Amino acid sequence: MPVKWPRRRRRVDVGTYVAPDPVAPPSIDDQIEDGVLVAFSAARLAVTNSLILRSLRDGHAYDDRRVRLLVTAELLSLALEKERDAERVRAMRTDTLQRTGRAAGPADYRARDAVVLERRATVSEGLAARLAVLATDPQTIGELAERAHRSFLDEFEVSVARGASAFDEPDLDRPMGVKDRATELKGLAADLEELARRRRA
Repeated sequence: MPVKWPRRRRRVDVGTYVAPDPVAPPSIDDQIEDGVLVAFSAARLAVTNSLILRSLRDGHAYDDRRVRLLVTAELLSLALEKERDAERVRAMRTDTLQRTGRAAGPADYRARDAVVLERRATVSEGLAARLAVLATDPQTIGELAERAHRSFLDEFEVSVARGASAFDEPDLDRPMGVKDRATELKGLAADLEELARRRRA
């Protein structure tokens, strides 16, 4: 019986690969502005968490002046962090200037990476300086404080709605009173505080 060989598939012409035109890296100013947006989000989140803890755990009323101070402190803290990052990267760059050859991994910088590291340090320095200036701008501080306050109200509304739904489950013997609800909300504040602590660690 003759052997039936599998039929060869027809070759499909997919064309010739053409590499895309190289894309210029974003400018240092653009990278700094992107970093500002990230810093704003981080500051807003930190202040929102602080508002939740102070309100639910400590029972403090909203204080616009204090919130503005918190925003300023967060921006200055981020500016200091970027200053230290720039110092660390510059020290790393100095160490790599004498190291040649192939890198053993993505964190193993060599002399060929000196330009990239210098750019990173420059961006971090520029971002630190920008944040330090914005931390003294009343309009910027006011806008971030307002965003944090709105986020706090949104989170509080969701938490209360969920809590009310849980408190009114049909299998409970009786609806929780005001004191019971306050206790549960303080428990929620403790959970948020623990979450914030873990994020800082």
